[in-house]
Amino acid sequence: MSCAVERGIQHPSAMRATSQLPARLLLQRLLICFFLLSIAAGVTDKLERGQKLTDGDTLVSAGGSFTLGFFSPGASTKRYLGIWFSVSNDTVCWVANRDKPLLDKSGTLVLNDVGSLVLGDTSRRARTVWSSNFLPASAAAVQLLDSGNLVVRNGSSNASLWQSFDQPSDTLLPGMKLGKNVWTGGEWQLTSWSSADDPSPGDYRRTLQTTGLPEIILWYHDVKTYRTGPWNGIYFNGVPEARAYAGKYPLLVVSGMKLPDTQNASVDMGVTLEECRARCLANCSCLAYAAADIRGGGDGTGCVMWAYAIVDLRLVDRGQNLYLRLSKSEIDGRKRFPTLLVATTLPSAVTILLVVFMIWWRRKNRIIGAIPRNPTMAVPSVSLAIIKDITRNFSKSNIIGQGGFSIVYKGQLPEGRTIAVKRLKQTALTTKGKNDFAREVEVMVGLRHGSLVRLLAYCDEGKERILIYEYMQNKSLNIYIFGTPNLRASLDWVRRLELLREIAHGVAYLHAGSGESVIHRDLKPGNILLDDEWKPKIADFGTAKLFADNRTGHDQTIVISPGYAAPEYVRGGEMTLKCDVYSFGVILLETLSGQRNGSLQRLLSQAWELWEQNRIIELLDMTIVPLPKSEPEILPELKRCIQIGLLCVQEMPDDRPAMPEVVAMFTSTTSQIDWPRRSVLDSRIVMPLNLSLELDTDHLNPTAIEKDAE
Repeated sequence: MSCAVERGIQHPSAMRATSQLPARLLLQRLLICFFLLSIAAGVTDKLERGQKLTDGDTLVSAGGSFTLGFFSPGASTKRYLGIWFSVSNDTVCWVANRDKPLLDKSGTLVLNDVGSLVLGDTSRRARTVWSSNFLPASAAAVQLLDSGNLVVRNGSSNASLWQSFDQPSDTLLPGMKLGKNVWTGGEWQLTSWSSADDPSPGDYRRTLQTTGLPEIILWYHDVKTYRTGPWNGIYFNGVPEARAYAGKYPLLVVSGMKLPDTQNASVDMGVTLEECRARCLANCSCLAYAAADIRGGGDGTGCVMWAYAIVDLRLVDRGQNLYLRLSKSEIDGRKRFPTLLVATTLPSAVTILLVVFMIWWRRKNRIIGAIPRNPTMAVPSVSLAIIKDITRNFSKSNIIGQGGFSIVYKGQLPEGRTIAVKRLKQTALTTKGKNDFAREVEVMVGLRHGSLVRLLAYCDEGKERILIYEYMQNKSLNIYIFGTPNLRASLDWVRRLELLREIAHGVAYLHAGSGESVIHRDLKPGNILLDDEWKPKIADFGTAKLFADNRTGHDQTIVISPGYAAPEYVRGGEMTLKCDVYSFGVILLETLSGQRNGSLQRLLSQAWELWEQNRIIELLDMTIVPLPKSEPEILPELKRCIQIGLLCVQEMPDDRPAMPEVVAMFTSTTSQIDWPRRSVLDSRIVMPLNLSLELDTDHLNPTAIEKDAE
């Protein structure tokens, strides 16, 4: 700052002039310095959960390179939230609300209590103008980095949960990416502003083409206006020029070429250039070939071969060798190279247009037939080849669980991330089963909650139907509450209580928070998975229900898990939201006691008896040692928890609370709740003959998404 920048040695006359300055002037300078220092001290790069950034406030990166705040572009009076270079306020590199500008200075940015970064308009009933993708509840702070990246961080591990680099605007900063992330569905591309006064998406896009060899494409709407040429291992090899020559050889070597469009070329990185030449000469359809990688010097390695079309063939300064196959007439010298280009490019262009149209038409009809139309779908479809690669071609050594309808494989992504790949068995894929698969994907796409296992991608290629989920490191709840004493002791009283609260939140979201009511139908500890932070995730909802009806051809067959099915479901197959409430009540009692309920409902009978005799402390799993509190202190919490569980397992559905009410009972520990009523009838009902029981095999494959919800 200016107050701190003083010369080390001054001219004597300057020193005398300084010494004669009035004391008032010296005091003014000191006050100005203190004022500037106070402003600098107030600058921050971080916004904690619950804090608000209003219009006029800014976040400045630690090194001062970038600033986040509200701005009006050009002559516009509309307000936008963006990031710009601190040295130039007019150089905006990222805009949050490109499509939804604020009309005045009423904008507020906040990281809310559910972990979402939200831009609201306070002048219009707190209307949400823009928000980040769903974030887990562990999000603790948002920070502007000196790279220009705005990140939301986890409170415990400081890991990044969301970043602005995944939503580029019109500027590519160091560290950003172009291309497509097939696991998140995110498309990294640059989109121009509509005008200098309007940052909404304009007519031009810059993308990375990933089919064939990678190259950067500039689009005007849906028309390619420029391409850089393919990546050859060192650089994108092209800016257009025009020069060519012919020779009298079966293969014409043309040096300094920007390689043609590789979108419909075949690429093999594992062969030599000589092997590539032999392949081209042996293939009557081969038009040209080139090396795919020239980093090692010489002629390069790998093989790119064009068999259908040569599009955008040009000479450039830093191009590479292209080997064109000549016809006999050209070898005899009766035709020159320019004629070859015209003769091959024009028919090939027509051919490629027809091929693209046929591929598009077949793909469109295939997708329409399998996946219902859903313009908001955020879960991508991935190819079977990719899934085979990450599961080592569905290797048996990768199997981590299986059930009646599917096999689950452990998959490894190139960057090291582990996923769970659920492959449906062919016996489940009847005509109705395929339609049910499509409906399940559509339903699961809309589910976004921290207590639900997230669907990452799916595949419906050929006869395969595959779902890809996030992998749960700590496996399933059942191996801890029913396992060895050491495993059971790892879940203390506090952790078990917190697990139950979060499971209740997840089921309540399915019932009332996802837009449409979703009945899980098979809630049990084996379908409650635990992540690396011991957070519960509900899995396998809907699948067994969707595929059960056509498995044997009998529409009345009901598939259940013994001990968790509600009485009305067991008796007549009646399925309502209250069946999930019943299952949750059983899970609650099993989690507290460490005992299985089983088909004879023995745990429920024991719980009712201990409740009526006021001996509920005897129900608590004794491996929870030492208790966090003395028995008199823990008793009220335990009593309330068991009371909630018994309310959920009451015989009559109307007597059971709805799941949002259960969440409220957990949240408010002082409010009065109803007294549970035990039915005078014995709840151990004889199963009807048309009822199909699922064997409880959770303990056989305790792992991430271990088995079907059959």
